[in-house]
Amino acid sequence: MVRGMASFQNRRLRRPSLILLCISVGMLASGMTVLKPHLTGWAFAMYWSFCLIITGAVIIVALFELRAIRRDARRAHHALIINTLRGAVKTDAHISSEKMGNKTVSSIREIRD
Repeated sequence: MVRGMASFQNRRLRRPSLILLCISVGMLASGMTVLKPHLTGWAFAMYWSFCLIITGAVIIVALFELRAIRRDARRAHHALIINTLRGAVKTDAHISSEKMGNKTVSSIREIRD
């Protein structure tokens, strides 16, 4: 697995998540302190509805990021298993070639490829 690819995917999702989270926290702080006396009636409902929508967007982006991280981890795990098995085949081929000659090595190479 290429590390740069995973970093790019995660970086691409992290920036919108961070921006939306800052907006949500800023709206929460200002709505609870500075804007509290001014938010009445429809303004109150609209303000907190918009804050809820922004918070929901943060959660959705975080879920996409979680999915990307899990996919990258699954690919890395798969690559690790494949590389380990290839190493085991090479080790078996080396041991077999010492015992039986070059015929075993060529048959293992055909199976591996």
